[in-house]
Amino acid sequence: MATVGQPRAEQPSGKQFTKLDGWHVTMIGILIMLLEMMGSELTSKELASLALVNRELNKLATPYLYHTLRFHSSGKITSYDRLLLMLDIMSDSSFDKTKFTRTVMVTGSWYQTYDAIDSDLGPQRVLSPAARMLSALVACCVAKMPYLKEFIWDLQVSITERLVSSVVSRPHLEKLQLRLGTNCTPKPYFHPVLDFNRHINVQSLNLVQIDNHAVLESFADAPLFASSLRELTLWADVDSELSLEPLLSRWHEKGHKFQLASLDFRGFADLGYSPGSIWDCILSSTLRDLTLEIGSAFQVENCNEFWSSAMEAGLRPSRLSTNLLASGLIDFISSFSGLEVLSLMTCDPHRPVEPLGSLLNILQRQHSETLKVLGICTQEHEDYLVDTKIVAENILACHKIEELRFGPRQLDANPILTVLAHLHRLRTLHIVGTMGMTQNHDYMRKVVSSALENGIGENLLYVAFDEGPVYMISRRSPITWLKVRNTVGYIEDSILLHEKVFSWVSRGA
Repeated sequence: MATVGQPRAEQPSGKQFTKLDGWHVTMIGILIMLLEMMGSELTSKELASLALVNRELNKLATPYLYHTLRFHSSGKITSYDRLLLMLDIMSDSSFDKTKFTRTVMVTGSWYQTYDAIDSDLGPQRVLSPAARMLSALVACCVAKMPYLKEFIWDLQVSITERLVSSVVSRPHLEKLQLRLGTNCTPKPYFHPVLDFNRHINVQSLNLVQIDNHAVLESFADAPLFASSLRELTLWADVDSELSLEPLLSRWHEKGHKFQLASLDFRGFADLGYSPGSIWDCILSSTLRDLTLEIGSAFQVENCNEFWSSAMEAGLRPSRLSTNLLASGLIDFISSFSGLEVLSLMTCDPHRPVEPLGSLLNILQRQHSETLKVLGICTQEHEDYLVDTKIVAENILACHKIEELRFGPRQLDANPILTVLAHLHRLRTLHIVGTMGMTQNHDYMRKVVSSALENGIGENLLYVAFDEGPVYMISRRSPITWLKVRNTVGYIEDSILLHEKVFSWVSRGA
């Protein structure tokens, strides 16, 4: 009953109901269209909000929500531990949303509470019950992911054989990446030998932080069971002084030749007793991306033998990154054309290097029409610092360069200004050496900003200093430097500033 003296509240008419209902339907339609067009670009929070609107949106949002799962350990046990909560929910037999999962990442630090326990158990070759239970719970989740395509383990405690077996048994698995060492955590942790004695349906296999001979040897048979393997990455702990001999000998013994498109070996002390024997195991005609960073045990004669054997095998990579600069590299680069990426990595200071000038001359003659990325790390040799003369006579001839890394000789900004003025496609500049040191960052930023304000370097997007930071250039007036990363290796739309094994860092909630 209406109060006397107050107007009766108006009730919506049938037409108004129809109008409101039509507006609601239109908005739902727009949200559905947005989700279908941009679902993969929305954040987890945005997807979760859409999933709560109605059943239809929930049905559309769910596959995106569970496409990528990241089990992350903060290293601390709290009353609300997200990692444990996720494992409790997703390992439950009644939970069926993991059928939408395509990527799993297990990352972070091991719980501080268990650090000392696992370190004490290490010499006894035992993994703590907590570490084993973690792997067991993840294995339960993986067992319910029939369409899993990618699995990344970057947690600093060891993965178990049971979990590895569960992962590699997934029929659609394409990429497997495992951290096999503990890096900076207390040592010794126990590293179980991983048994790869079954068919592995992967195209990309990446093992990083290998610091144990037994674990390395246990891996030898893995590629033999991966008939679809196209990318192989092995990063060893430099301090462990591991040799590739066990792997190459095993592969040679089996008479297997891998048809790889990408090969990345880093941190190993040497390539075995016969460096050239690697081409008995790798089909050179399919290899397009080669990265080799080998330690001090690899001497001048080893370098020469390796590059000579590479020429004989007919290797013609389009991307080459290496620190094998002592002998033979110049002859190898002169034996073909079409190189798109060349990165000269830092080598052992006690090992001699071939003259940079001679190497750049060959690069200019053979590869100037195709080279887009050039990286020159400063060595313990004055010859590997770049001045204006080297830029003018050698580097500018490679006019298609889009990314460049070098260290100017002395405190001289002229080589950088020359590069910005003449390499019109340059979008990434990585300054190393003395000019890349922290005390010179402000000066170099002023130099580059001044050039940009005068219309020079019109396509420059990234500027990085030594190991970091990395800046993105904003063209608004005035020129603005946005720090996008503290360290090099995480810029995905760059070649010099990106490492594929770090790609997971920017993905997943």
